[in-house]
Order: sequence, then C-alpha cells, then structure tokens
Amino acid sequence: MDLFTTLGKIFEPEIMEEEKKRPTIKKSVGIVFGKMPKIFGASSLISQVKVVSGRENVFDGTVLRKLRELRTDVDSGVNYEVIDNHKAIYKKIN
Repeated sequence: MDLFTTLGKIFEPEIMEEEKKRPTIKKSVGIVFGKMPKIFGASSLISQVKVVSGRENVFDGTVLRKLRELRTDVDSGVNYEVIDNHKAIYKKIN
C-alpha cells in the first residue's frame, strides 16, 4: 500500500461528501492544517494535501502559498510561525 492510499484512508471522511468535486487546494490545506500536530514539517503537510485534494501533481510552492494565504485570512483559524527556515518546520499558534 503506497503513501497516497494510506493517507487517503485517514483523511477520507474529511473530504466533502456532499460535493462530488475534489476540494480546492486551499480548502485541502485548511483541512490538513487542522489535523497536523503542534509542530510539523512542510513535507508532511504537502504530501497530505496532495492526498486530500486528490491531486498528486500539485507544486509544493502552491501548497505553501495557500498556507500563507490562509494565515492572512482571520476567519480561517490558520496561524503558525516558522521555527526553522532551512528545514521548513512550522509551529501552530493558538
């Protein structure tokens, strides 16, 4: 069983059942961010967003840009700080 199949089973309930379409990248980032631990790496966020969105060919930069966009949206509930720029480690802020 590959990574996308395994993660897909974990996040399957989070995908909008009422919508038959795949969630947008931005919505997928919000879903995955909510499930991430307090401290997480960008690589794990990106791989899980690819699974939730159903798009394996999303550029990493797109996922990180959507994460930054969500942080600027006060209503999104996404707030974090970058702990290590070189290793791309993030920490959630309540």
